[in-house]
Amino acid sequence: MRHPRKGKAVLGALRVRPAFLYAGIGTGLLGIAYLLRRPLAQGASFVTDIAQGEVVVAYDGGVPIGTIKLKDVGNGVQLEESVADKYLAMAAAAAKDGITLTPVSGFRSMTKQTALWTAAVAKGTARKAAGLAVAYSRHMPGIPHWPPTAPPGFSNHQRGHAIDIAVGITSSQLDAWKRGLEGKGPKVTTKIYEWLEANAGRFGFKRLASEPWHFSTDGR
Repeated sequence: MRHPRKGKAVLGALRVRPAFLYAGIGTGLLGIAYLLRRPLAQGASFVTDIAQGEVVVAYDGGVPIGTIKLKDVGNGVQLEESVADKYLAMAAAAAKDGITLTPVSGFRSMTKQTALWTAAVAKGTARKAAGLAVAYSRHMPGIPHWPPTAPPGFSNHQRGHAIDIAVGITSSQLDAWKRGLEGKGPKVTTKIYEWLEANAGRFGFKRLASEPWHFSTDGR
């Protein structure tokens, strides 16, 4: 015999907020894609601590696209070899101009990107509840996240083609920096940021439009 009230109670207990449901589904699908395509990654490492010269799996569009070899660019940060060479050349040129470039984040494993995305969704949900501005992923519309972070498998960091550089502008200044670019407030800038704006293109790097510290080979 069925118990309607009991059934409703169970369904109510299973109800979750849409943002977390979509994030969970998205991460689960990415995990399935990884398992289905794992033969691509034979001999590659999936650990978070990545060593110089290690061969790792690169992701794009939510799926593994092959393996890449990493090269250290300083401060414990690694990039795909060819991109690393471009960055090191840029850092050397900056040093000649009296500018020190400090890399903060380069290649990220799936484990690392998943952790960053989960934390960003939680923070974005809290900001939305407080009536503050949040960002929404173009890959997973409707999910608030802050600071802007790509879902697992979709970040250029997971290809080893993107690097975050300490430009002296923090995530807490992001809104003010954007307003300054739009002419809606004082300009937020630093010498490092200005040097990169003027010179990054010479070395094959483009800044992500929404972040002052994120540079990659294609602007993503």
